[in-house]
Amino acid sequence: QYIRTGSFDLVLEIVEELIKSCCNLGTYLSSVLILRLGYAAQSACAAHIFGMLTADKNVVSYTALINAYFQAGKVDGALDVFTQMRTISACLGTYEVLIHGLKKAGLKQESDYYQRERMNMQWHLQYHGQRSPEDTLCNHLFCSIHG
Repeated sequence: QYIRTGSFDLVLEIVEELIKSCCNLGTYLSSVLILRLGYAAQSACAAHIFGMLTADKNVVSYTALINAYFQAGKVDGALDVFTQMRTISACLGTYEVLIHGLKKAGLKQESDYYQRERMNMQWHLQYHGQRSPEDTLCNHLFCSIHG
């Protein structure tokens, strides 16, 4: 509700207090919060919340932040986060966000590059089908948004 009414400072204050009191928001809640802030064109708030996370910096929260930057039209910010994420394996949902965001920004060549990477990943997943719960959640959240 606070995001819908534009009370972003209040959202940040609440999340800061929760994290200070050692409350773990969990992967789903923190990622959806970052995602919703992104759709409200509040990538700075989304990045601030991401920065406060301790246990939940994973493929889902990284992908949510990448999406937030794309929603704000900050392609370089999105690609910087993807580069920072390289220690964590991207999943199909991550590539879906990258491909869609780059296409929307008119960067077809870059979009095609990540499309080939995604196809390569899909080919490997065919034979090594193990997915983490985070990958499954990320794919559910982001593949259904864009495709």
